[in-house]
Amino acid sequence: MVDNHTTPEAASAARPHAGRAPRRAAGASNTSTSGNARATAVPRVLAIEPDEGWLIVEDVGSAWIGDEPDAERPAGLRRGAEALVAIQQTAAADRPMLDRMLAAGAPHRPLAALVDDLDAAIGPDGLAIEGGLAPDRARRVLAAVAASVAAAESLGIPESVVHGDFHSGNAAIVGDRVVIIDWSDAAIASPAIDLVTWLVWSEDRPAEIEAATDAWVTAWAAGVDGAALRAHVDDLVIVGAAYQIVSYDGIRRALELATRYTMTGGGAQYLKVLERILDDREGRDG
Repeated sequence: MVDNHTTPEAASAARPHAGRAPRRAAGASNTSTSGNARATAVPRVLAIEPDEGWLIVEDVGSAWIGDEPDAERPAGLRRGAEALVAIQQTAAADRPMLDRMLAAGAPHRPLAALVDDLDAAIGPDGLAIEGGLAPDRARRVLAAVAASVAAAESLGIPESVVHGDFHSGNAAIVGDRVVIIDWSDAAIASPAIDLVTWLVWSEDRPAEIEAATDAWVTAWAAGVDGAALRAHVDDLVIVGAAYQIVSYDGIRRALELATRYTMTGGGAQYLKVLERILDDREGRDG
């Protein structure tokens, strides 16, 4: 399992009903504002302390999709993907709401900036990877991400609100609805970046990956070319992995020196996801 911002183990051990944005006080506003886009798919916010970034949300009171029995998890992953895409499609069509989120402090992280941000994150002064990457390895990664960004941009997925930490420990099926929590890493960006985290918790279970991928592609196919989406899934995973590496760099920079070790390894694990795809491609081409 990938050590995401919330690991599967930590998510199972502590299911908070209150949370704090790890990098910005805007996390509370992100949850509150994004909730207007799809009120049934996010927990109801009970209280906000915007200066400190604290919020209290309703008790979800249900099992997380990642904790469902193996036989039921693929269906849960389908529903979770559909729920997030529905939020993003609604938000993409409401530019004034996105502008309000930006005004409230939500970061804008366009794909056009990803390669430069990644270069800094994996470089000698970056904090995403201990010690940075060797120059040849960094060039290979950056070239691949640049190509994948171009592919992702060509698909026409509209910029919207992204979750930033969308995994099966952050979504639950509550009655007839899916509830998605922990929007503290939300940003305005390409929804393509959220696919990778929805898949990596199922990396050793192909049926779950297929169910999650198919639901995500099918949901977006209502507005973009579904065949092209499916053909470029690897590019979207590369883009999402690069986005996560940059996120880990930012998260670690925001921590005090004494606590940075708590986020060590996350960037390296997403780098492994990215480079595995590159190795597989070279193996096929070779």
